[in-house]
Amino acid sequence: MSREENIEIFKDTEKLSRTNPVLIKAWKESSARQKLILEAETIDCKKDRFETPAVIKVSKKRTFEAAMDYNGRKVAILNFASASNPGGGVVNGSSAQEECLCRCSTLYYNLTEDFLWKKFYQSHRRERNPIHNDDLIYTPDVVVFKSDTAYPQLLPETS
Repeated sequence: MSREENIEIFKDTEKLSRTNPVLIKAWKESSARQKLILEAETIDCKKDRFETPAVIKVSKKRTFEAAMDYNGRKVAILNFASASNPGGGVVNGSSAQEECLCRCSTLYYNLTEDFLWKKFYQSHRRERNPIHNDDLIYTPDVVVFKSDTAYPQLLPETS
């Protein structure tokens, strides 16, 4: 897929995310629960919280495509993200993993929240260190509304 095609697909995603009331509500609710966890912080995790341990699978599937296999269950996705640009280069047509996630979902709007610009992206830009650090952004309940394919298509709405 060309850069121009990637840009057009993202422009469509932007339009839907800004005009569809269901998507607007979803990304705003998701952003309200989003957390920035800085490298120096510790996270209190309950050990043995689940009856069965997590299963780690490695596949050749695209990220959201693999998550779809867990129909209706909670799934965590790791975004191989840019530390200095929300969505990586999605607005310029780049096609790495983070850009694909942003072309198919409401994620881009979560990542462009003002507090993340100030506390995450701007600080990494100032550092000018390509290795960066272990800060992370936790974004719950991102809504995927396009297929995770080379040419994403709108998915059917479900309740």
